[in-house]
Amino acid sequence: MSYNIIKFYREDKPSEIVKRGLTLDDAKEYCNRPDTAGDGWFCGFQWYHPDNPHDDEPVDLYPLEGDER
Repeated sequence: MSYNIIKFYREDKPSEIVKRGLTLDDAKEYCNRPDTAGDGWFCGFQWYHPDNPHDDEPVDLYPLEGDER
């Protein structure tokens, strides 16, 4: 199983994939580093499945009400 690191933004900027193909432990370790969060952004991880055609597009798992991105 493989995970991608996603940089999520608070404002209207779309999320972006910053690393691909990590193990769960590596993804957790990466996202717990102090340099993976800042004012208005943070890094999280998402499971990657090679058969999913949308895996190149980060998914907003918890969109804000009224957010139409």
